[in-house]
Amino acid sequence: MPRRAVVVSAALADQISVAHPLERTAGGKPSEFDFWQGPIARATEKFGRDFDSLLFVNDPRVRVFTYPDPVFGAISILGVHNIETNEIELVDYWSDPGYRAAIASDPS
Repeated sequence: MPRRAVVVSAALADQISVAHPLERTAGGKPSEFDFWQGPIARATEKFGRDFDSLLFVNDPRVRVFTYPDPVFGAISILGVHNIETNEIELVDYWSDPGYRAAIASDPS
């Protein structure tokens, strides 16, 4: 399948700016820029190249990409295929707050 253009919705951009500080904190919390350069960059590549192989539940135009980011933990990003423009719009993301604790407690 040819590569599709991937765009970020205004709502997702707002969500990112609210959730992450503009600058890295003294305590080590990553910045908004870090999120754009990490999870969003990776999702843009994945959705653009492999949209058809990503997980969907009811509607094949809506897909989810989940992966363990080394900085932000387990991240899931939701993308929607606009058939008319053939663009993928990234519209939402969420993380698993218990991911790091689960990994730390895994004896293997």
